[in-house]
Amino acid sequence: MSPKIPDLIQYVRTLLSYEEKLAHVAGDRFNIFELLGIGSLEVCTHSPYLAEFLNPKGRHGLGARPLAAFIRLLKLELDPLTTRVSQEYYLGPVTGESGGRVDLLLEDKAGRQVAIENKLYAADQTNQVARYQKGLPKAKIIYLTLYGTEPGAHTTPSPENVIKLSYAENIIAWQEECRSQAASVPLVRETIAQYINLLKRLTNQSTNTRMSEQIVQSVLSSKENLAAYYELVRTESAVRKAAIDKLKNQCEDIAALLKLQVKFSSTYLDQKEDAIQFFDDGMLEQGILISFQFERSNYSGLEFGIAHDDLNKSHLAPPEIRKYFESIFGPGESVEWWPASLAWASRRNWTEKDFSDIVFGDFKDELKDKVEKLLAIVRLAQTQS
Repeated sequence: MSPKIPDLIQYVRTLLSYEEKLAHVAGDRFNIFELLGIGSLEVCTHSPYLAEFLNPKGRHGLGARPLAAFIRLLKLELDPLTTRVSQEYYLGPVTGESGGRVDLLLEDKAGRQVAIENKLYAADQTNQVARYQKGLPKAKIIYLTLYGTEPGAHTTPSPENVIKLSYAENIIAWQEECRSQAASVPLVRETIAQYINLLKRLTNQSTNTRMSEQIVQSVLSSKENLAAYYELVRTESAVRKAAIDKLKNQCEDIAALLKLQVKFSSTYLDQKEDAIQFFDDGMLEQGILISFQFERSNYSGLEFGIAHDDLNKSHLAPPEIRKYFESIFGPGESVEWWPASLAWASRRNWTEKDFSDIVFGDFKDELKDKVEKLLAIVRLAQTQS
């Protein structure tokens, strides 16, 4: 180990502790979106927030300037002075190839349209974007996700015609410009500041610009510090692997306690559709598993529920499973491979906090609690079959 690495780690730890104390005193950790538990809600929080600032007649009082900035940043063809914003724009009842509700639709007096599909955490629906492309043939379709992810192949056959947008870069950059526009409107300015900080937390970015700058200065203060920094960066995958190995041991403990078996779909659990699955012989005979699965790579899009192991086997009745599932976890989804599933909202996209909780915190207890509840649902459904 480079002798500079411990020094660099200690410097960052000291700086972090100092900045945490300053943040506490200054109230920088106060965030109304997180306080109310709505920071991860697409329909109730992010879509209405975006609609408000895209609306030239919004209550923000900034007129068409936020929309003009959005149009300019994305090089869109819209007249900001005549654009109207619609939420949940209805295209008709959903069929295999048409219908649905577009999260946001921008339309100017000339009839030019921009449709925004907001995908913070929700799963892609079959033909969803394709239905919007058919229902709004002249519209530019924007697919907005945390990191600018492409829409799934099952949701559109023409992803090349979709504009990919990210909260991590595009929306934060736009909101930074909106904050500058609101310099003389304190309530609006501070709301924007809180929203930017929320997005940075959701996308695993530092919210402390001052601390980031100090760390950069320290790293660049000598060749030795820079070398130590890059050595630390190179260990990121090894650190994550060690955390995942610990998680696997925890899963095996949970399985043994509940008299189940457990399997992992890959070595590092960092690829799309990687899963942790709990089961016993009886469940396998009925073609079902208790599953925790990432929809996307890099530990993002985590869902949990009861999944089919093999669609060709006879199964427990999905309606019964879903009924019991929703009685415990609330409304979920039921699709071909999942009789019942739900996004694990508080663990949806893993950041350093989640890995810290795996190694030092209560992640094992949370996981065990969910497995126990899912197992109870399975047992109840089995008694009814």
